[in-house]
Amino acid sequence: MAVYRLCVTTGPYLKAGTLDNISVTLVGTCGESPKQRLDRMGRDFAPGSVQKYKVRCSAELGELLLLRVHKERYAFFRKDSWYCSRICVTEPDGTVSHFPCYQWIEGYCTMELRPGTVWMSPCEVLLGFLAEFVGPSLDAGLEILQSPELSDLQSQQ
Repeated sequence: MAVYRLCVTTGPYLKAGTLDNISVTLVGTCGESPKQRLDRMGRDFAPGSVQKYKVRCSAELGELLLLRVHKERYAFFRKDSWYCSRICVTEPDGTVSHFPCYQWIEGYCTMELRPGTVWMSPCEVLLGFLAEFVGPSLDAGLEILQSPELSDLQSQQ
């Protein structure tokens, strides 16, 4: 039996969490895992949370090629969005694969994430911080970035 350890990070943004069921399927060069629901006691995917899970497979999957993320309805709750930042997978041999997502997952769907790294420009980082503090109204943050005063400062450098 092979055990894969997952670390799932939800974005820190307002309403980034979800009550929906989240499941994963690992796909490797030697096969794929059964679809496994990620569920712990309490709310799993709250904004800013980092949760750890185990996915058990009958055999090792080889080099991981992709990770399927399944977002499905939970009981009678309304459809909501989830901001998945990233999922890290530690293989049985200790190798760590990073699956960046950094996007909102809307409705009920299955997404396929590829292993890799993500690079964010300083502007994207700044917008992320503004979104966190400004909340649903990013217009105010964009106005600051587009202000003539900021343009003057940048042209002086």
